[in-house]
Amino acid sequence: MSEKINAIIYSDGLFSKYQYSDFEQEELDILFDCHRKIKYTLDLFCPICKRESVFFPIMDEDNYLYQQTYVNSGLGHDNPFRRKDSPKENNHWLSNLNIIVREFECSREKTKNQHNFVVVFKFFNGHFLKIAQSPSVADLTNRHLERYKKLDNNIFLELSKGQGLFSHGIGVGSFVYLRRIIENYIVKPELNKLITKGEITEDELSRKDFKEKLNLLEGDISDFLLKNKKIYSVLSKGIHELSEEECRSMYPIVETCIEIILDEQIELKEKLKKKAEVSKQLNQLG
Repeated sequence: MSEKINAIIYSDGLFSKYQYSDFEQEELDILFDCHRKIKYTLDLFCPICKRESVFFPIMDEDNYLYQQTYVNSGLGHDNPFRRKDSPKENNHWLSNLNIIVREFECSREKTKNQHNFVVVFKFFNGHFLKIAQSPSVADLTNRHLERYKKLDNNIFLELSKGQGLFSHGIGVGSFVYLRRIIENYIVKPELNKLITKGEITEDELSRKDFKEKLNLLEGDISDFLLKNKKIYSVLSKGIHELSEEECRSMYPIVETCIEIILDEQIELKEKLKKKAEVSKQLNQLG
């Protein structure tokens, strides 16, 4: 349950859609009830502190969350979070809501609200959406992308842009940047090396489809990409055929695939560097 809730609150992009019927009452309480007896904390990176921190739900003395349900739903004094008798598929108290704001404070700087994590949910018949968040998913996750600067700073920038678009609910556009990484920074440089070495001509290369081009690069690019050529096909289909919602739902797994590919590229680069250093040292032995 923890992984599921964590993803909704600060990993999934904006406008991700969730059905009420997919959740147990306990999970709904965690998401929307800041006054529940057992508090649910968040473990995430604080962009202001520049460190990992624990975030606690803010307990408003004026019971702000309850006021939201009262004003937005017209439920009167019938506190929705005490309704445990309705079937899960009905969730009538959720169906009558409009917007709920959840706010969590950084345990390192409780007196400074600029450190707070805020997420806003919008409710519709049968489902809810995450419509706003601060800090954004990109702000929370981009720090781990910096390791790809050792391959190419442009890779870091492209991946950051893709993550940024996804965090703002843009699916198709985020796919564009992921595909550019494969094309421009993994495959194209290695194909140019083959042309320079005279192992293939530009004309011969132009007659091959992308999967055939990948086969030419065995040993020079990520094995994961070679064994999972579907990754590129999914990205292309997303750009040309899939809906925004379909691309948003696929983005997390596709981005993880890109990171695996880049991690293997780093390993390949380091291995080649080590081989060159050892060869140089061996030659010096005479």
